[in-house]
Amino acid sequence: MPHTRGNNIIFAKSWVNNMINNYKLDPNDTRIPKLIAHEQFHIYQRNNPLMMADLYKNYWGMTEYKSKLPDKILKINRTNPDALPNNNWLFRINENTLALPLCVYTKSSKSLRDTQNIYIRLNNNLDFINLDEDLDNRNLLSNLDSFRDYYGNEGANNYHANELASSLFEIIIEEEISGDRTEQTPALSKLKEFLNKIENS
Repeated sequence: MPHTRGNNIIFAKSWVNNMINNYKLDPNDTRIPKLIAHEQFHIYQRNNPLMMADLYKNYWGMTEYKSKLPDKILKINRTNPDALPNNNWLFRINENTLALPLCVYTKSSKSLRDTQNIYIRLNNNLDFINLDEDLDNRNLLSNLDSFRDYYGNEGANNYHANELASSLFEIIIEEEISGDRTEQTPALSKLKEFLNKIENS
């Protein structure tokens, strides 16, 4: 799958061939610039961790989870060089509960794509409320209305702050290409505010 390593974007040969074929069929297809923008933003994240922490904490209201994830999570967590499990951010569900978004393998997983985007509940002390229950029942992020209302319907890329930011950056690039504005979720508006601050600083 496309990802970054250091300052390099990694594409499998099959992905490159598909992108070329799609472009030949439709030169106005925005998938190529959006994908490159997504991966380029991951490189920006890697090179500017303090700035990204500013976005996640001060613009999106997330809470950093600094502890190592429990082995029960690490055994089923799909690792991703752009969203490693030692860099996690929590979304507040209500005044007493935070959500840890994760991409985990399904119980019958046979490939990298056999995953579910779920959330694990934590209390204000950043202790897991009931880890075993959350891992057994697997609350889907797509069913968490407050999360979806804030970040939008990002589907496969809603399981980590880095992926959310890169996916929303894709939308900004598409708006620039097409000239059309999409629905402005709170997270997208805050990302634009954050990027404007960087541009003007």
